[in-house]
Amino acid sequence: MHVNHKSGFSLIEVMVAALILVVLVIGGGALMYHAGGNIKVMGNKHLAMERAMSKLESYRSRDYFDLRAAAVADSPEVNVTNELHNGITMTITTTNQLISTGGILKEYADVHGGSVDNEYIQLSVLATYRNSDETVLLHAVKTNDP
Repeated sequence: MHVNHKSGFSLIEVMVAALILVVLVIGGGALMYHAGGNIKVMGNKHLAMERAMSKLESYRSRDYFDLRAAAVADSPEVNVTNELHNGITMTITTTNQLISTGGILKEYADVHGGSVDNEYIQLSVLATYRNSDETVLLHAVKTNDP
C-alpha cells in the first residue's frame, strides 16, 4: 500500500486566508482614511479657536468706554471678516453689546471690589468654517473695573 503525504496548504485554505487578509487590509485602510480626515477637522477647529481667541483678546484690550461708545452707536456693534487659512474660508463675526443689568452685578462689585455701574459689555466671537458646518463661539464680559 502506497501512502502519499503532501505537505502544504489546500487551495481552499489559501483562499480563506487571502479573504481574511483582504478584509483586514480594507478595514485598516478605511480606519486610516477616517483618522486622517479627523486630524484635519481638529486642525481646522484649533485654527478657528486660535483666531477667535485672538479677536476676543483684541476686543478685551480696548478701553471700556471706547467699547461702550461703539456698542451704543451701533446697538450692538457687529464686525464680520472673511479670512482664508489653509484653503479654507473662515468667517469671523465679532459682537460688542452693552448690557444693562439693573443692579444685578452689584453683588459682584460688593464681593470683588470695584464698581459695575449697572452695566457691562458682552463680547462674542463666532468663527465659522467648512461651509458653516463647524463653528467656535467664545464669550467674554468686560466691566468698568480699573
